[in-house]
Amino acid sequence: MKIWAERSPEIAALFNPAFCGVLLYSAINGFSGSKRHGMQYELSFLILPFVLHGPTCESMPKTIATPFHTWVNGTSILRIGLAERVRAATPLTRESIMFMMSRQCISLQGERLFVGPKKPKLSSKKIAKVDDVRHAVQAATTLGRLLAGAGTPATIYASVGIAP
Repeated sequence: MKIWAERSPEIAALFNPAFCGVLLYSAINGFSGSKRHGMQYELSFLILPFVLHGPTCESMPKTIATPFHTWVNGTSILRIGLAERVRAATPLTRESIMFMMSRQCISLQGERLFVGPKKPKLSSKKIAKVDDVRHAVQAATTLGRLLAGAGTPATIYASVGIAP
C-alpha cells in the first residue's frame, strides 16, 4: 500500500481504511449474526473485492434465501478478474483490519475476526444520505451472512475459482 502522501485524492477518499473497515465490520457482524463464532480471517480478503466491484455487488442476492454457492454458480461475471481484485485489495484489507482493531471495532482471536466492543462511528443518518455507502454496507452484511452458511474457507475459495 502506498503511503498517504503518494495516493491520489480519489484513491485515498474511496479506499480509505475507515470506509473499508466499516464494510469489513459489517460483513463480520453479518457472519457472526448467523454463527456465534467469528469470521475466519482468510474470508475477510473476499469482502472488499466483492462489495467494491460494481457488477459483482449488483449481482449479489438481496437476502440469504439464495445460498452463496447457488449465486456464485449462476453469476459468471463475479469470477472475471476476481483473483486480481483479491490480490490488489489484500494490502487494503490488512490496513483496514488494523485500523478497525486500533479503534476496538474488530478483534482477532486465533484465526477468527469478531466485532469488537465499539461500533464504527458512521451514523445511520449519514448512511441514509449516501445511497452508494448504504448499499455497500448492506451488501457487506449480506455477503457476511452468505459466507457464514457456505462452508469452509477452502470450499468458498474453490467455488469462486481461486486458491486461498
